[in-house]
Amino acid sequence: MPNQEASTTTSLFVNGWVARFGTLTELQSERGAAFESRFLKEICLRLRIHKTRAPLYHPQSNGLVERTNCTVMTILRAFIERHQSNRWDEILSQWLLAYRAAVHSSAEYTPSIITLWHELRLPIKVLTPLAPAGFIGLPQYVKKLDERLRVAYKIAAQHQSKS
Repeated sequence: MPNQEASTTTSLFVNGWVARFGTLTELQSERGAAFESRFLKEICLRLRIHKTRAPLYHPQSNGLVERTNCTVMTILRAFIERHQSNRWDEILSQWLLAYRAAVHSSAEYTPSIITLWHELRLPIKVLTPLAPAGFIGLPQYVKKLDERLRVAYKIAAQHQSKS
């Protein structure tokens, strides 16, 4: 992010999130000036997004984000220590890919399944393809996938309500 100006933040939100995934029903943000701008408020109003703010000095209210940040910082520290390099920004997107493809113990599914309804196609799987064991036809596969996704959402929702 080049800066934290309101116009930059709003543009990144619209072009980086909404354009890729569609509009949200709710957006919780910190109380930084960029998130409190009339630009972002107007976008939320027009897109019918209910905007909420995290309470001041209470990061626990945004626990999932704080936990994700902690995990990313742990990965960054490990990279810097192992490679004696501060060039972490060059591979951050690849780490985030791995993070999104990993099963999370709290939800019991990957973030990609919960967010996108499908597993990510990882480069390692493309480079070393395996024939699927017990391959079934497309209609049966789609039906089984739909059933698994419904179960995944139900379990993830139950675990989220416990956290």
